[in-house]
Amino acid sequence: MRERSSKIKMLMNASIPVFSYNHLLNPNPKQKEVRYTPLMHHKFIVIDDKAVITGSSNLTHAGQVRNMENIVVIRDKSTVTEYAKEFTHLKTTCVTCSAE
Repeated sequence: MRERSSKIKMLMNASIPVFSYNHLLNPNPKQKEVRYTPLMHHKFIVIDDKAVITGSSNLTHAGQVRNMENIVVIRDKSTVTEYAKEFTHLKTTCVTCSAE
């Protein structure tokens, strides 16, 4: 979020909710007892509860132009539902970002 090329402020200015992972909110004690701040590395997008895009791809310019990445598009309803549940769960370990 602090990177010069970050698009986070653009999203917030467009009234799109943005969440930031806070490892202290994670109920897993291994996430709290570390010497470094763990990062969330999930990469998936749930689209209208009808599809999921997931894979190794970083959704950045470099990830799309320079890196060797992969994505998978899933349209199986039960799989999409599970990803949507995971997204809702992940938000419990996040704080809402503000434009300040």
